[in-house]
Amino acid sequence: MLRLLGSRKNNLFCGGQKGSVDEKIYNTLLPGFTITPVEFCFNVISYTKVFNKVSNLIMKVLGLIDSDYHETDRLEKLKSDNVFSFSTSEPENLFLDESFLDFLTKKLLVHNKNVVQNIKVKVMSQLRKNMELRISNYVSMKINYYFTYI
Repeated sequence: MLRLLGSRKNNLFCGGQKGSVDEKIYNTLLPGFTITPVEFCFNVISYTKVFNKVSNLIMKVLGLIDSDYHETDRLEKLKSDNVFSFSTSEPENLFLDESFLDFLTKKLLVHNKNVVQNIKVKVMSQLRKNMELRISNYVSMKINYYFTYI
């Protein structure tokens, strides 16, 4: 909290762990922000709301959550609390978008078509490996959402 309050950069709370792929993506795309992973989307929502209630902040505080387990109307309501989501279910899905991959590899100065194709093949392989886990996570999060918010 002290690190954030003393920062002159805007802050973005996001899901995930410190050092995660999500954090690396956000640091690349949003260099003007201090990226602060806080594990779960519910933490992102809570932290963003709390920090935005501090009246003398000199920076902007935003939250960014995955849209995969949330209803569209809930995501719309969260915008008023400065909590936003991707149009994809999670940031890793950006690796399935060829124009995003082209942009990212150019930013990282390693651009060529083979790099982009290799990333796409690896991502699809990982998705196939984790299919059952992803399905069970989806069901679990939906149940938690309905018992918590409905």
